[in-house]
Amino acid sequence: MHLPRVCSARWPLLLLLAGLASAQATLPRPVTLPRTLPHPSDADDPFTKDDAAARTRAGVVAVGRFPWADHTTVDIQSLMGFEPFRFLETAHFKIASSLAPLPLPEDRAVRKRLLGELDELRKKLPSVASAPEGVDAWLRVHLFAQRLEHLHATFTSTFGTARDDHQGKTLVLLCRSGASVGTYARNYLDLNPPRRTLRHRLVTGESLLAAAEHLPDEDLAEDARLHAAVAYHAARLLLERRAAGAVPLWLGEGVGHWFRERAVPEVAHFAEHPRELPETPHEPGWGANVRARATAGWQPPAAELFLATDPQLLRFVDHVEAWSRVDFLIRTEPPALPILLHMLRQSSEPLVARSAPALRAVLGWQLAEFDARWRHHVLANYPRE
Repeated sequence: MHLPRVCSARWPLLLLLAGLASAQATLPRPVTLPRTLPHPSDADDPFTKDDAAARTRAGVVAVGRFPWADHTTVDIQSLMGFEPFRFLETAHFKIASSLAPLPLPEDRAVRKRLLGELDELRKKLPSVASAPEGVDAWLRVHLFAQRLEHLHATFTSTFGTARDDHQGKTLVLLCRSGASVGTYARNYLDLNPPRRTLRHRLVTGESLLAAAEHLPDEDLAEDARLHAAVAYHAARLLLERRAAGAVPLWLGEGVGHWFRERAVPEVAHFAEHPRELPETPHEPGWGANVRARATAGWQPPAAELFLATDPQLLRFVDHVEAWSRVDFLIRTEPPALPILLHMLRQSSEPLVARSAPALRAVLGWQLAEFDARWRHHVLANYPRE
């Protein structure tokens, strides 16, 4: 039998094609994977399940599926793909969390506080373990719900309420991955991925706080660090709503730090990295820090602090002073605070010029008297190192 001759230059190509055909014949068929995780359900929560009484005790309004701004929790889970989210709604907050489970913290003070929080939660949800080895993903959602509602109660008892305080709940997005915050920001807010925790006022009138365990300029993997960030930013969002956005920088920073210091004194948090930041900004405690400065002759004028408008230009000492000024007003003049916010809100002056007239109208103080009273309070009440 006569076979046709094949040019030697074509042999490598024929061998390659034969090899590919053989390999394709032996490869297994590809497996089709679901594009997203299952949609959230109201039975997902192992601590409340579908127990209405347990939800009432825990202050839970809804679990799983509920509206979120101009979309829903189902949309969030679909957008995030394989990152599993847990959704919980309380009286004043809607929480979406994909936070990872955590072991108990090693720091003794932080561990003691966390166990105390779990003890309080167990009174409402008896299935919470009495001697936990860690905090699972659903328990972290309930912990933040409890923390946020406590913060809201303290805020309203301090600053009062207004009619528009009830125009939507505060949305809290807590992600394991910073990429998820970026995905949400691009798809729903038309924003570039944030490098730090995000605060945003939505077109629906609601406020959003979006944080992650890891962001380009923040590491919040530890529960205490994330708790500090959430307390700081949630307080600022509540303040901005209460004052209809008329919040001078010193007051916003001071209130954010006051609630953060109250919740997590071991961890400092800043929306923008301050200038002249010490290596341990939480030590020896901000009260002792301010007292030591005042004892050494530090006498910063409130007029200078009131002029600050750019958070990126604030020094660490400016943050400490803002916290202390707010702490002084909360401790010594609590009835004046709701009126002060009202005056700031109603003023037609430029925002940077509203603080001094508001203090004078509400308390009858010129700025020099404000400075003297604040300094006296610091030296009389703040702890020594």
